[in-house]
Amino acid sequence: MIKAIFIKEWLKTRLAACLIFVAAVGVVIYLLLALRSTMATSGAVETIATMIGRDMIFVNLMQFLPMLSAICLAVVQWLPEMQLKRIKLTLHLPVPYTQSIGLMLLYGVAVLAVVSVADLALLWAVESLWLPAELIRHTLLTMLTWHIAGLMAYLLVSWIILEPVWRMRVAEMAVAVPLLALFFLTPQPEVYNRFLPLLGLLTVLCGLLPFYSIYRFKTGKGL
Repeated sequence: MIKAIFIKEWLKTRLAACLIFVAAVGVVIYLLLALRSTMATSGAVETIATMIGRDMIFVNLMQFLPMLSAICLAVVQWLPEMQLKRIKLTLHLPVPYTQSIGLMLLYGVAVLAVVSVADLALLWAVESLWLPAELIRHTLLTMLTWHIAGLMAYLLVSWIILEPVWRMRVAEMAVAVPLLALFFLTPQPEVYNRFLPLLGLLTVLCGLLPFYSIYRFKTGKGL
């Protein structure tokens, strides 16, 4: 059952998933090349001194990419289910709907997790050749916040798309936007460090919201 659902979701979203992966890795490679070019032009010592003195991490271009990628994946994964009424078939599978929907959500989270790990691992592997460990940690923790925002965006957009009533979707958007805005209140690196556990817990709790929309759909609430 798990394998069948994952294969179905992969066939449906493989193009979007591959584009998200290529875009994320491509942006990281571009940023690494830009950093290397700066170090070659200004000198490694001067570049590192600038990063420390001005609190720069050279990855600000990545700030919104995980969130936009997650929104794209959620739309590609769930919008056809609702528009083409395929979600009704899913809800009539001989398993609890919480299990089938949970596996579909798990697939989306897994795709985004793979992209996040690839981004962070590539950045760590290359920057460890050029920069001190403290600066690398500075960069990775800042990027981790953006990737958590991507996971939350995926869950919130899934919640909204699965909601069967438009007026409720508007209310849910009014909740989702401020939640996501929490991750982007300031561009200062590592400012969210002490809040990462809380933001992670909040993201996990957001994973319950799509089940509420599916429950409303299944029971015909508001239809």
